[in-house]
Amino acid sequence: MAITGEEKIMSCVYKVSTEHKKSIIHTEIFRKTIGDEKYEARIEQTWRWGYAIISDVEKDSIDLENPDGLLVSDYIIEDQDLDDGVALWFYYSDNVTDEMKKEFESVWEEDGYSGVEEKDWSMWDTELVFIGPLEVELLEETEDEEDDEETDAPKGTWPF
Repeated sequence: MAITGEEKIMSCVYKVSTEHKKSIIHTEIFRKTIGDEKYEARIEQTWRWGYAIISDVEKDSIDLENPDGLLVSDYIIEDQDLDDGVALWFYYSDNVTDEMKKEFESVWEEDGYSGVEEKDWSMWDTELVFIGPLEVELLEETEDEEDDEETDAPKGTWPF
């Protein structure tokens, strides 16, 4: 059985930014475990302006109108610049006590990442979302071709 690969794969690098101000939301997710109990804290910051350079994106796959938001962190982010933070919100899982919330926010305000890490909160994930109409600039386009040579499957492998 011969296997051929003639499909061309288009991989692009784009610079993505929002057309409207206050349309970028960056969320940092922290987790903490005490005994068998797991806790979560989210810091959500809204930015007035910014951009992200993302790579390994399929050509023309980004919706310019973007009504549901583009989860930029689903892509490889090569560079980003977020400018002029305008809002900062804290969200917690239901089991986080008021005392834990006050401590987290106070430590965050005083010492940032190092402070919350000293209190045993670990950075678990981040999300970067651009909402609304987007400006998308193609920076680089790569055409990767699969090997056009025919290859036979090794004997004794599926299918026989």
